[in-house]
Amino acid sequence: GHALITATNFLTIVIAFGFFSFEEVKILQFPLIHTLEYIEMPFINRVENLVFPFFLFSNLVTTVMFAFAARSALGRMLPRVDAKGFALPLTAA
Repeated sequence: GHALITATNFLTIVIAFGFFSFEEVKILQFPLIHTLEYIEMPFINRVENLVFPFFLFSNLVTTVMFAFAARSALGRMLPRVDAKGFALPLTAA
């Protein structure tokens, strides 16, 4: 498990430093996505258009899980308040 993740991270770092300079890697927030911008395939214009939705989906799932946990915890701490009463402020925060 750890060896696979370490090897994947090491390969990603080697590719990023092989493609960009050290100064560019320090500036870029996601160097791997910027590297994928240069790969073109006949059926899709840019590969990062394929990768980016998966990244967004994982962020969305994490956000929804934390919001559900916060709503459940608030529901147990404040049982008299209706769950819909603090769902909107929790979502806005």
